[in-house]
Amino acid sequence: ASSESPEPGVTIIRDKQYGVPHIYGDTRAELEFGIGWATAEDRLFFIDVLRHAGQGDLAQFAGGANVSMDQSVWASEPYNQQDLENQVNGITQLPDGAQILQDATNYVDGINAYINDAKQPTNTLTMMPAEYAAIGQPLGPQPFTLEDIVSIATLVGGIFGNGGGTQLSNAVLY
Repeated sequence: ASSESPEPGVTIIRDKQYGVPHIYGDTRAELEFGIGWATAEDRLFFIDVLRHAGQGDLAQFAGGANVSMDQSVWASEPYNQQDLENQVNGITQLPDGAQILQDATNYVDGINAYINDAKQPTNTLTMMPAEYAAIGQPLGPQPFTLEDIVSIATLVGGIFGNGGGTQLSNAVLY
């Protein structure tokens, strides 16, 4: 359906049937960048909501109806900014930690490159999700950080590991 190259060495081809991105990079770093770009292109507002939900400030971002969600996050995943930074810094202690950190950095760079392009006056109407204008933030999101990715992962872990999923009992049943 379409093909784009948001950065030299990166090609994103979308299939005709569903518009699914097939992402190619000449290097691993370029591939991760392309994944970040395509993620932002398809789901920027959604990942921004997840970022704020994971940080326990969704009500401030999207309205007071989300206070109970914020309370839930603070009850089960109470990480402050320093905790998030410590987790990012701890990645290098893991096997392959340096590569994981580099992959995550390139991914976040792709998200932020998309955000920067979407904020250009000639692109705002076509690239910036309309939800930002609806919540009074027509300029879109702040740049993403590695700590934001940890916040999202923590939120998902809290939902499925703490109170959401029944994976363990399902595994025992099987």
